Order: sequence, then structure tokens, then C-alpha cells
Amino acid sequence: MRTTEKKTIVKRTFSQVMYNVSSFYVFLYLLLMAVFFPFFLTWGYRNAGTDKAMLFRFLGLGLLISVLPCACAWWICQMKKLGWEGFFREVPDSDWLVAAYLIITTVSYFCSQNQEEAFWGAKGWYIGFMTQIIYVASYFFISRFLRGEKLLIPLFAAGSGVSFLLGLLNRFSIYPLTLEGATPSFIATLGNINWYCGYWSVFFPLAAGLFYGLRGKGRLLRLCGGAFLSVCTAAGAVQGSDSAMLVFATVVIVLFCISCKDYNARKSFYETLIVIAGPCQVLRVIRILFPYAMNYDSAPAELLTKGNATLYVLIAALLLWGVFYQIEKKNIKIQKFMEMERVTVLVSLCLVFAVFLILLVQNTTKPGSIGPLSDKGIFTFNERWGSSRGVTWTAGLRVFEDQTFWKKLIGLGPDSFAYGVYKEGSTAVQMVTDAFGGSRLTNAHNEWITVLVNTGILGLLSCMGFFFAKTVRFIKDRQVSPLVLACGLALAGYMSHNLFSFQQVLNGPFVFIMMGIGEAVLRREK
Repeated sequence: MRTTEKKTIVKRTFSQVMYNVSSFYVFLYLLLMAVFFPFFLTWGYRNAGTDKAMLFRFLGLGLLISVLPCACAWWICQMKKLGWEGFFREVPDSDWLVAAYLIITTVSYFCSQNQEEAFWGAKGWYIGFMTQIIYVASYFFISRFLRGEKLLIPLFAAGSGVSFLLGLLNRFSIYPLTLEGATPSFIATLGNINWYCGYWSVFFPLAAGLFYGLRGKGRLLRLCGGAFLSVCTAAGAVQGSDSAMLVFATVVIVLFCISCKDYNARKSFYETLIVIAGPCQVLRVIRILFPYAMNYDSAPAELLTKGNATLYVLIAALLLWGVFYQIEKKNIKIQKFMEMERVTVLVSLCLVFAVFLILLVQNTTKPGSIGPLSDKGIFTFNERWGSSRGVTWTAGLRVFEDQTFWKKLIGLGPDSFAYGVYKEGSTAVQMVTDAFGGSRLTNAHNEWITVLVNTGILGLLSCMGFFFAKTVRFIKDRQVSPLVLACGLALAGYMSHNLFSFQQVLNGPFVFIMMGIGEAVLRREK
């Protein structure tokens, strides 16, 4: 054997070993995040957020330290094999936005006057510089070295499903696990309602995407997908967060819009609607039989599990499924009508949103000018609007306005929102103190405003860019695998939820995980 051939074999063997080692550690990280992370607590609910953050720090650093050397070695081998041009040709455009976000976050951190706190992040949240590095690294590692997703996805479904089942039981005062500090405001093993809903905002869309996409993939798989979606739906319907309604709406609208080209897709959409609306009506029956069983109520829970809204959706979905079954059976061509439906729905939604904005501005600037609607709080933007989102959003924009041009570009530093609010000279501190007293405001309860303050305009553009680009990429290429569509929906659900909420350790790691899994499957299948 020639010397050059031996060298080639050695290089290939070394490259494969580096790939296999990286894949092993990625699999181990995902395994622990799927089945161990949701249930980890050291002292009941008292330190739930910190406990999860410390565990994620441990697992994330372990992934970074274990995989980075092997990944770099493998990438060098790939560069030598494919050449610079060939290597970078395989990188999708959306990955450059992820890399840009990492670079901007790094610049923001090193230019920050709040480096000590910004390194790991504000106390209790810990969404700082190192956390963002772990997020981005986990995405790149998973997207390049993922193996065994056919085992991992059921494990993610099992881990989140058990969490949601616990949350569902907790809402009816059934506590299989006795945890220190338990109240109706804390749920399952995940913490308070907002944190629980943040976790749910990733996994409910994932479940909906899997069930929708598994049509024709086998009855057992579809049945398991339906059971997972039913548990996720029920858990979201009773947990009590207003932002869950945005996630429900986003999932339904996206699935409807991608179901306007063929009959099978439309029937799968109606089947998904049935599985979403059905559990809500089951909960309605339970609430009628046991009217005082639920220990926490809210407007979304009332709408979904006590009124007729989901009953009408269920009846309509059943009837329309039957209609499309007959249309397909008789081979009636209505594709043009279906496309018109999509356009009509999207235009109507845009018009409704535009009218709402007009009424909001009109009633805010001229109180009482929109008749009977004037007294509705949703049509007056003030400090109380949106459960005090009026305060938090305004405070975030004021902090941004206070900054120099350079700081407007790169921000105050990762997880430095509170630093900007409370530092000397802030124009936001008084309004925040008046609204929340001694409680420390660490984010705007709107992820994009928070990112704008923390990493500036450049950070916001890159962050929004890769989230939207990945979502569109996954949904556009949904035919490749049901998992690709599910990951795209997970990103869409996360973004819609965080318009009124925030990134934290129960949703941030998982949305980057799903982004990595979707990209890995797409790269492999293509």
C-alpha cells in the first residue's frame, strides 16, 4: 500500500473518530436534558430557577469542554477534504446569522460596564454571556453531530409529557410529588406559571407538528403522537398564562396556511384541531362534574375549558374533515378555493390587527373616543396594559433611548437589562419602582425589547434574523421529515410566547436544541 493511501486512511479514521466522540457527547447531553433536567430540584420550589440554571450550566459546560476540541479537529479535516469553498458552501445562510449573533454578543460583553454580572447573568435568571455561548455551541454541535433522534424524540416527549401530566394533576389539587413551597402558582417540577409556560411553548408546538406530520407514517406512531399532543393541550389549557393563547393561535394559523395545497394535508389539519379541541371539552366535563376541583383559574382557562369556543372548533373540525373526505373520494378539484381561503384568512388577520392598533392608539391618545370599547383595558396603553406590560415595555425602550449611539448598536451586555434600569441617570427607574416596589425588573417581558437593550440593534437584527430564517427554512422543507416541521413550529411557538414573556433556562436551551435537531435532520436528508 502506498504511503499516500495510508495517510488518507489515517485521516479518514481520525476524522471518523472525532465525529463519533462528538456524537456521543451530544447524545448524552440531549438525553440528560430530555429526561433528567425537567425533574431536577434540590429544595422544592424555593430555588427551582437557580437549581435548573446550575444544572444547565454544568451540562452545558460539559458539552462545550467535551465536544469543542473534537469538533474543531473534525471541522479541520472537513476543510482539508472539501477545501474552503466546498466547506463553506455547505453552510446554510441562516447559520451565518447564528454566528453573527455570537460575535455581537461577545463584543457586547467585552464592551460592557457590567461584566461581572453579565458573565453568567442576573441572579435568578442567569441568561448571560456564557449561557448564550452554550446555546449557540449546542446548536452547532447538535446540527452537525446528532445521531439517534428516533430514540431521543420519544424521550423528549416522555420527559415533557410527564411534566405536563404532573402540572395537569396539580391544577386539580392532586400532588403525586410533595415539594417544599408548593402553591397553585407553582406547577409540576418546573417552577412558577411563567416558567412552566415557557417550557410548554416549545413542546406543545413540537407535539402538534409531529402529530400533523405523522399522518400516513403508521397508526401506532400517530396514536402516540395524538396522546402526546392531548396531554400538551390539556396542560396548556389549565396552566393559567395569557401568553399560551398566542402559542395556540400561532400553531393553528401556521398549520392552516401550510394545508391549503392538498386534501391529505387539510384532513391532517382538521385531525390536529380535533385532538387540540377534544381534551379541552373533556376538561369542561370534569369541571362540570367537579366545579371546585381546579385550584387556579384565569381568563384563558375559562375560555378553553368552560365555554363553548372549543366545542364549536371541535364540531367544525369534525364536519369539515368529513367534507374533505368526500371531496377527495369524489375527486372534486377545489385547490384554487383552498388557496383563496389562505389568502382570505391572512388578509383578515392583518386587518383585525390593524384595526386593533388604530383603536388602541385612538383610545390612548383620546380616552373615551371609541364608544363602549373605551372602558376595555386592552384598548388603553398605560402602565396596567397587558398585566403591566405597559410598564415593562416602556421601561425597556426608555433604557435603550438613554444609551449612546455605540451602546444602541451593541447593547449594555448580555442579561444587563436590570443594570440599565437601575443604574444612575436611568429615566426608567422611577416608573419601575412605582409599579413594582422593591422587586427587581430583569427583563421587559418581551424578548425582542430585552435583546435590544442587552445586545443592541445589531444583536436584535441577528437574533430575529436566525429565528425567523430557521422557522421559514424548516416549515418550507417540511416534506423532508415530520420532525423538521415540528422543530419549525417549536421555534414559532417560542417566538410568539415571548412577545409577552422572556427567555429563561426552561425554554432557552430547548429552543436551541430543537433548532439544532431540525437542522441536523434537514442536512442529513438533503
